[in-house]
Amino acid sequence: MRKRFCLVLLVISFLVFAVKAPSIHAEEKIINLKSITLVEHVFIGTHDTSEDIIENAKISNGEENFLLISLPHRFNDTVLSTSDTQYRGDLYCQPIQAIPVIAVDGVVDPRDKDSSSHWPEAIKKGIQNHPNMADFTLQKLPNGLYQVNALGTSDELTKYTKIVLTIILYQDWVPCAWENGDTTVRNLARKFPMGAWGQYVNIKKDKLAVGKFDLVAPDEFRNMYGLVALIQDLETNKILASAYCNLGDTEKPAYFLWNNWPKATYDLENQKLNEQFILKTGISEMTFMVKNAKDLRLIQFELDYKEAEKLVYDILGCVVKPDLKEKSTLTFDLLNKKVTLYFSEPINGDKELFSLIVHWKKQNLETSSNFKIKSFFAYNTLNNVVYFDLNDIRQYYPNMLLIMPNPLDFNEDSWIDDTDLQIMVPHFGFQDGEKDYDPKFDLNQSDQKKRIDILDVVSMISEVNHQTSLQKSVK
Repeated sequence: MRKRFCLVLLVISFLVFAVKAPSIHAEEKIINLKSITLVEHVFIGTHDTSEDIIENAKISNGEENFLLISLPHRFNDTVLSTSDTQYRGDLYCQPIQAIPVIAVDGVVDPRDKDSSSHWPEAIKKGIQNHPNMADFTLQKLPNGLYQVNALGTSDELTKYTKIVLTIILYQDWVPCAWENGDTTVRNLARKFPMGAWGQYVNIKKDKLAVGKFDLVAPDEFRNMYGLVALIQDLETNKILASAYCNLGDTEKPAYFLWNNWPKATYDLENQKLNEQFILKTGISEMTFMVKNAKDLRLIQFELDYKEAEKLVYDILGCVVKPDLKEKSTLTFDLLNKKVTLYFSEPINGDKELFSLIVHWKKQNLETSSNFKIKSFFAYNTLNNVVYFDLNDIRQYYPNMLLIMPNPLDFNEDSWIDDTDLQIMVPHFGFQDGEKDYDPKFDLNQSDQKKRIDILDVVSMISEVNHQTSLQKSVK
C-alpha cells in the first residue's frame, strides 16, 4: 500500500458551491437525469489515503463537472463497506492489482498502481471525453416502485456486446471513524438495486432499456441521498452513459461554512497564500454561518480536536449571534468541543449562527492545521436531516487553516493585552531617525508619517480591548 501523497496542495483553488442536480420532489412523477462524468473511487474500507487528491481534482476541474462515488473496499459493516461495494470495486482494482484506484467513466489509468498524483489529470481527460450514448429518465410507478428508462442515442452502441444497466443509490456526508481518524465519506455507495455490476440490457440507438427497482432510503437521511444510472460495457468496463439526480426536497443544499470563507483560501492565479484568509496569533472569532437554509431547526457537531490541534489553538467558548439569542438555545460542551444549536423559529435563507472564540497560540504557515468538523447533522422541523453541504477546513487542503505571528504581540506570548501596550508606550512620540523609534510600533500609516503617535496608541488600545472583550464573552 503506497504512502499517502501528502504534500501541501498550494497550487489549487476550490469550487464555492456544491454540485447542483435535478432532485425528486413528492409531486413529480418523471424527471430527466443529468448527464455527468462518473468517477468511482475505490479505497481500503478502513481508511482513505487519497481524499486530498480527490479534492484537488474537484478544484482544478470543477466539482459540477463530475460525480464522485465512494466505494470502500474490504467488506466490513463497521467501516461502511459492503459486499456490493467490494464487488463493484473489484471491477476496477483487480485488473491492475492496486488500491486505491479511480475509474473515470469506467476507465482505470495504469498509473494508479504507483501513484494517485495524476488523478486530477485523468478526471479532466474523462470530462473532456465523456460519452453520452443514452438519455435517462426516472419515473415513480403507481405501485411505489421506480423505473429508470435509458434511451440509446448513438450508433456506437452496436460496437458493444456486454452492456448492463446499473443503478447506484448513494449518501453524501456520511460520518465515519476510521483508523486514520474521524472523517466523513462523500457520496458513499449505499445500495445497488440492480446488483453491483448491473443487469444485461439490449440497448441500441432509439431503443429503450428499462430497470425497475425499489428505491429504499431512510426518511431521516433521504435528503442526503442521490441516484446515478449508468450504461456500461462489461467487456471493457467502459461506461457509455451516466446521469444522476438528488433525492432531496430542495434543489440547492443548505451550505454551512466558517467566516464566509470560500472553499479555496489559496490564490491559484498568483500561486501564493491569500493574506485575507490568514489568521494571526491572539484571540479571534470563527463564525459559523449558513446559506440557503430551508426550515432549519437544529444543528449539531463536534470539532475534531486532537493533540495536534491543541498545540496550535485553544477553544475558549462559544457565543450565539445577538439576533438569535431570543430564538435559539445554544449548548457548548467545552471538553468535547461539541456544539448543539436549537432554533425555536426555523432558519431560512442566509444567517450567521454563532462564533467559536479561539486563542491562536502559534504560527503554522509551514504545515497548516485542521479545523475539521465531525459527526455533523442539521435537522428540519420534520426531524429529518436537511440537504446540506459543508466547507470543512482540513490540513493540507485548499481551504486550509493558516496562522501567522501577530505583529501586535510584542512579547511573543500569543496574547494581545496590556503587557504589549506597556511595551509600546515608552516609544510614544518618537519618529524615524530618533533612537527610540521602532517601526514595529508605528501601527497606523494613514498619515504617512514615520512617527509613533496617538493614532498608533489608539489602534493598539482598540485591539487590546477587542481581544479582551472576546475573552470575557465566554466567561
